[in-house]
Amino acid sequence: MIIAVGQKFLEEHFEFKTKRSDRKRYEIVCAHDQCEWVMNAQFVGNGSMFMVRHLYDVHTCSRTQLNSTHRQANKKILGNILKSKFVNARRALTPNDIMDDIQETYGYTISYTTAWRARWKALMLIRGSHSESFTRLPTYLYNLERRNEGFGGRGTEKYEKKRENVKNAQSQHRSYLAIAKSSTWRRQVRLKRRPEFDLSVWRRQTSSLAIARWPLDRLKLVTLFIYDNYRIKTFLNNLRHVLIIDAAHLKGAYLGTMFLVVAMDGNNNIVPVAFRVGRSETADEWTWFLNRLKECIGEPRDLVFMSDRAASINATISAIFPIAYHALCCRHLVMNVRSRAPLIKTYKTPYWKACKAYTTLVFDRMMNILRVTVPAGAQLMEEVGVERWSRVHFPAQRFNIMTSKSAESINAMSRFSRELNHPLTEWAQLKIQKRIGKSAHWKVRGIGYGKWEVHDDERGAEVDIGTRNCSCRKWQVSGLPCGHAIAVAKKLRKKDVYNLITVPYYMTELYRATYQGVIYPVGPADTWESPEVPLPTVLPPLLIKRPVGRPKVHNRRTSRGESRSRKRCPRCEEYGHTSTQCPLIPYSARGSSQLEPIGTIDLNSLDQNVQFS
Repeated sequence: MIIAVGQKFLEEHFEFKTKRSDRKRYEIVCAHDQCEWVMNAQFVGNGSMFMVRHLYDVHTCSRTQLNSTHRQANKKILGNILKSKFVNARRALTPNDIMDDIQETYGYTISYTTAWRARWKALMLIRGSHSESFTRLPTYLYNLERRNEGFGGRGTEKYEKKRENVKNAQSQHRSYLAIAKSSTWRRQVRLKRRPEFDLSVWRRQTSSLAIARWPLDRLKLVTLFIYDNYRIKTFLNNLRHVLIIDAAHLKGAYLGTMFLVVAMDGNNNIVPVAFRVGRSETADEWTWFLNRLKECIGEPRDLVFMSDRAASINATISAIFPIAYHALCCRHLVMNVRSRAPLIKTYKTPYWKACKAYTTLVFDRMMNILRVTVPAGAQLMEEVGVERWSRVHFPAQRFNIMTSKSAESINAMSRFSRELNHPLTEWAQLKIQKRIGKSAHWKVRGIGYGKWEVHDDERGAEVDIGTRNCSCRKWQVSGLPCGHAIAVAKKLRKKDVYNLITVPYYMTELYRATYQGVIYPVGPADTWESPEVPLPTVLPPLLIKRPVGRPKVHNRRTSRGESRSRKRCPRCEEYGHTSTQCPLIPYSARGSSQLEPIGTIDLNSLDQNVQFS
């Protein structure tokens, strides 16, 4: 009611003030002393609703006052006015934009601080409070698994039998929530390294909600790992065995890092496989995450990981997946090369041709150009190892996946998956149509049984239809027929090129199977179910250490006549230190803070009887 009245006064260019407010009644009048406008309201029920008892909605004051500001233009009222503009998360509305909008719409001037607070209030009304979202996390995960109970699926039976060295994943949609207890008054705590911090150890020790000795309202979030069994099986049976991994630093009131694993379907769309929220991007964090991923997907022989040049990722993959291959993202590599050789920005064409080359002849030609034009950049590329970023030298099959940007932009994938009637995906169709048009005027000559020589616009190539090989190597690497193979198929009067595709991942049959499963939403928070066993109240994570990256500096030069402010301790009222370094606190008590990991929550067993001690 107060917000509605405030919006009304903003639009009518009047101001009101509170005359009387207590637990039973609320009375407001016009801010002008001679005005007779008045409203009396009374609290009803539990005090959350108003009932207007009296309203005299006539202003006897004039509108001749010249007020550049408005007393009702505060963060609560402005936040409710602006919240509709923040529904679209991609829309960026800065405090300066809010100041201009209020000036143009209502004719009032607000400060930058008020605009910033109104923006924060609008975002909180739409997205909710950061701290409250942590308290809802156990209930949300519980309802997510109940809503998708028995969620799982099988891939196409024809290709499922080929995965022999894959461990069986769990039969349901699962999530694991790790929590810890803080026994200190300090905001920043130290994490004592203990072997039982591994969630796999916790899960073997107990099969239910493991919380003991500590109250349920003193728990801090440590990590969260969620995977979907259906997506795991889809990756193993229907998708190319290339996993793109990356980590993104979270922003907001509580910092952290999100670890993400995605794959690519036959139409080159993004398929999320698993994700985890942790503290920072370190070797220990990657080790924990990839160990959980290995429990889900096993260790296929043809598995390929793609990531940036982070040393922690490379060492972790080699230790956990010894038979897997690790490819580097070509986009991250060129950004690293630019730091040593800025001229690589001018010679991007030979760089990308060297990365995407199918033959060593083209690769050597492009590298020779880079050695002459950008010698420092070519040296760095060779020091990294050409077998990690070059397609022709890569020891496994990475198909057409050359960058890891797919893990940085997860989009909607299944929008048109059920409307496809063509046996090939749209991306594969466009690729083949382009090669058909390019090879329309190429000449084909037979050189032996099942072997053909194709003369293109450049050098030509030799094609073996029986073994599905071409000297250009596009056919073997990508799985789609190259232009030379298409020219030979036209020479043999074949009606289509579907039989020339060497891998099934581009067929709409597997593409539809990728999105057969449905993840049902949990609905509004007020409709969530609660288990019989009380769930813990999870609090926001504590700041363990400074996040990775360059810290912010506050070395602003003071203006003329301005003096720098000095630190003052609120405990001893002395200058030069803060309360955390106060000499009144014993030195032993300053570094005694630690987190004590206590267990995990297995949300599938909450319906069982669980005893708390």
